[in-house]
Amino acid sequence: MLIRCTLLAMLLLTPLRPAQAADVTVAVAANFLTTAQALSPAFEAATGHRAVLVGGSTGRLTAQIMQGAPYDVFLSADADHPHGLLTVGRAIAVRPYAIGRLVLVGPPDMPDQWGAALARAASGPLAIANPKLAPYGAAARAALDAAGLTPAQIITGDSVGQVAAFVASGNVGFGLLALAQVLDGLNDTTRFAFVEAPDTGVSLTQSAALIADTPAARAFFEWITGPEAAPKIAAAGYHLPKPAP
Repeated sequence: MLIRCTLLAMLLLTPLRPAQAADVTVAVAANFLTTAQALSPAFEAATGHRAVLVGGSTGRLTAQIMQGAPYDVFLSADADHPHGLLTVGRAIAVRPYAIGRLVLVGPPDMPDQWGAALARAASGPLAIANPKLAPYGAAARAALDAAGLTPAQIITGDSVGQVAAFVASGNVGFGLLALAQVLDGLNDTTRFAFVEAPDTGVSLTQSAALIADTPAARAFFEWITGPEAAPKIAAAGYHLPKPAP
């Protein structure tokens, strides 16, 4: 009887798992990749499915999906690309999961006011993501245009992941990238300072697109846009979209 009771207690305490757990392949915008990597264990614990993450620029990942790449879910750095996929029938559903925050990263003695900091960044090599491929690059370009600044030298990366690498290496003094990347890999006050950009007019409402109609894909899509992931996403350096009415 004791053995039966122990087994029953173990069953009651064990989270329910899907009858057929599976891998879900997720295309992830570069700015969100490390956050997605940190979230993956919680998703697996909650659902039993395993997320296989593939990072890249939003533009390149969208092109791959259009060409039939076998992604199940797409975590974009904006809303336009997922909605474009929805319009042409390459996505089943679209829902926001985070709102990005653009920051300027530079040396510790960088001014702590946005205008002065950006003006200083424009005087030397400044790294931004390719505006044609990355929403954060488009936001960076808009920020420079709004300030009327033409940097002496712009170093362009395919994604904000490359921008972060340029800055971390010390080869480029300033970079415009996502706050989440600063908190994750550049959060060293002895080497870097950062200032958050005001509204640039370029939306960084990041949306998820459901690409494949499978239980694992739907589970990830629902989980990443749901209440369990939300506080983790906010802690990583994002604002949260307003809940759907």
